[in-house]
Amino acid sequence: MLVSAVGGSIRSAFADLSDADWLANYTFNVLSTVRSVRAHLPLLEQGDRPAVVMLGAAASKMPHMHQIVSNVHKAGLLGLNKTLAAEFAPLGIRVNLVAPGRTLTPLWTTRADRLAAEEGRPREAALADFSRDIPLGRFGTAEEIARMVIWLASPLASYVTGQAVNVDGGIAKGLL
Repeated sequence: MLVSAVGGSIRSAFADLSDADWLANYTFNVLSTVRSVRAHLPLLEQGDRPAVVMLGAAASKMPHMHQIVSNVHKAGLLGLNKTLAAEFAPLGIRVNLVAPGRTLTPLWTTRADRLAAEEGRPREAALADFSRDIPLGRFGTAEEIARMVIWLASPLASYVTGQAVNVDGGIAKGLL
């Protein structure tokens, strides 16, 4: 199995982004996955029930304000997922994508710490504010995301390919 897990973005308004910003984030979020799949394809072709699982973002299905670079590039991973799933199916290689929502990682704790310090309140209060629009009312954990990755990569998901599965506490409201 191959798991491609990379993420990061530039929080900015469209007008403030340069071509260099767009290209750097594309290289980081999309091209890194393309390169990884290309490099590992010979091994996947030799594997027993091989699978590729990419990590994208729930924002690819429900874009967030001032996250345009990530919104666009993570949506590109949706297209890559569907295209590779169709191309690799005759080779017996399944390809899927996990689209996490807000997950309690250093990125979010740092952001919460910064906001909490600015407002003179504890981290937990800032995290609670960030959780208000999540139907389950909390951030996900890395373990919850990993469980879906493991399942999609396993033989238990032997008839699943080309899917983008949200693991987001219900934050993405789209039908597709």
